[in-house]
Amino acid sequence: MEVLDERIKPFNTLTGSDGRPLDLKEYMEKHINMFAGENIRAVFRITKDCLSDVIDMFGKDIKLSEETDTHITVTADVNNLAMMHFAKAYTPWIEIIKPAKLREEMIDILSAGLEKYKE
Repeated sequence: MEVLDERIKPFNTLTGSDGRPLDLKEYMEKHINMFAGENIRAVFRITKDCLSDVIDMFGKDIKLSEETDTHITVTADVNNLAMMHFAKAYTPWIEIIKPAKLREEMIDILSAGLEKYKE
């Protein structure tokens, strides 16, 4: 750790704050594992047996829809990087639907990983 001469920056001046003051509860709910970066509205489909894991990770402030016997669609406001890490950890049981950019990133990551196992 190093003490800097630089003054602290108020939260509302940081990228991603949208000029708002820090709401610690909201920040902690959206920045799982303290990942920094952009917040997104993620829509993903999971197997129903993973629902408790989703609630553990994202809290109860999520929207559930399109339920079948085996799957359910989840909508959550979450940090982009946290969502990516969650999706990687639950790869066999999750499919990211939106945003399209995150879905494409996940496809690229999974494709690269699969190539390593084919060699």
